[in-house]
Amino acid sequence: MNTSSRFIVAVHLLAVLAVRGKVKSDDMAWSVNTNPVVIRRILGALREAGLVHSQTGPNGGSTLARPADQITLADVYDAVESGQLFHPLYSDPAAACPIGSNIEECMATVFEETQAAVRDTLSTKTIARIADDILTRTGIKKLLNTGLTMDEIHEQYMLKDGVAVRRPQEA
Repeated sequence: MNTSSRFIVAVHLLAVLAVRGKVKSDDMAWSVNTNPVVIRRILGALREAGLVHSQTGPNGGSTLARPADQITLADVYDAVESGQLFHPLYSDPAAACPIGSNIEECMATVFEETQAAVRDTLSTKTIARIADDILTRTGIKKLLNTGLTMDEIHEQYMLKDGVAVRRPQEA
């Protein structure tokens, strides 16, 4: 299977932007736990695909180019990945073998069907859905529904085992 981390990192970045609005690449790098250069490269691909806007400078940062509910995971995949999910050539099978001489053609259909199924699934999922799922899992959605802002939540809560818990009060 031909995989990389670009897709999941790109979804991560777009979810951050969906939740936080304008965010600097250094802050996104902290969230992903990687080098800001990696983030800037992926943001460049997302920008070329029309999924984000970026501004440089002290007041810079990136924002979504369109609403999160209008960005599908298929859009993201197309922006950052190239080629097929599966690579049919794994070696040089023996031409004199009935299996070796036919395996690639037989598997090509399976790969095409699998690629189409993955694309269909990615086309039905949006960044908004991913962001909402994350906010629900962490308990942040419930806090937002009480009227707290993301900045207030950040000040008053921390994540413990992936769930928002109130920060201990300083004595």
